[in-house]
Amino acid sequence: MARTDRHGLTVRDRLALDAAKLYYSRLSQAEVAERLFVNRATVSKLLSTARRKGLVRTVIRDPREMDTELYGALNAAYDLSSLRLVVPVGRGPMDKRHALGVAGAELLEGLVQVSDTLGMWWSQTTCEVARGFRRTATRGVRIVGLNGSDDSAHDLAAWESAREHIERELGWETVAARTPHIYSSLSDKLESERTPEARAVRAAQNACRITVFSTSSAHALMARQPDTLSEDERARIECTSVGHICGHFIDTDARICEPIVNQRTSGLPLATLRNVEQKVLVACGPDKVAAMDAILANRYANHLVTDVDTARDLVRMSEDRQRTRADSPIAEP
Repeated sequence: MARTDRHGLTVRDRLALDAAKLYYSRLSQAEVAERLFVNRATVSKLLSTARRKGLVRTVIRDPREMDTELYGALNAAYDLSSLRLVVPVGRGPMDKRHALGVAGAELLEGLVQVSDTLGMWWSQTTCEVARGFRRTATRGVRIVGLNGSDDSAHDLAAWESAREHIERELGWETVAARTPHIYSSLSDKLESERTPEARAVRAAQNACRITVFSTSSAHALMARQPDTLSEDERARIECTSVGHICGHFIDTDARICEPIVNQRTSGLPLATLRNVEQKVLVACGPDKVAAMDAILANRYANHLVTDVDTARDLVRMSEDRQRTRADSPIAEP
């Protein structure tokens, strides 16, 4: 294994950076080769290395992603700390997740500090965020899972790929919860949480300064829980919930649906999640707008990564909510 310096750079990485700096200062490859005392073929390979390792970034400015009016409307609606808008290339789910992942990773790179603990609700979308992280000099970072083992197992291949990238390319630690997301009974949950492993995971979760999560419909999340919800519980959640916050089923005002089910749910309580310093929501799609609105309006996220179409839907939903409140009669004292 090649030796690296304190910035995580090998000798070849440093040479690739030198080649990139010269080439993108408008020298030809032949001129770069002359400056670095290498042949032209080596320069081409060094430039490829620089691009592959993220040492060189090509900036594409899409005016649709820089819509100042849309940015202003979203900030007015939700008082966001930061916002990233994307226009995916292609309209399939994988295209959207990839675009969100790249933008989410870029946002997080500006938030993560040395020795941070970052809580991740693992999903296909957040796995794309994790894989979007580039090699960094930020050391001592720990990523702890916020969902149970049954949820991460649903996307096991994606999760393992993301975890491998984090540990190999970034040198960060990953901590996974090995408990169910929803227990069959409260007594099962209490017994499980007494184990040393569960206590260690909960301590790591409580230490999170940053959380990163997506959301989905209640129906999609319940599909991952084949045995732990009764038919009556499923029916009531289906009728009242617009989605979830890190596995907690919520209504349009971000209030807990089915408190008995919530008592059996693992992971951090909503009150704890709300008090995390930096909370990043990465999601898009018409089926998620209601949940996203509830999350943002009730301050469970203060950073947002979404696509332009979903952003417009959120603005409309926020405006509708404000009109409804304005038209509601004020109760007499």
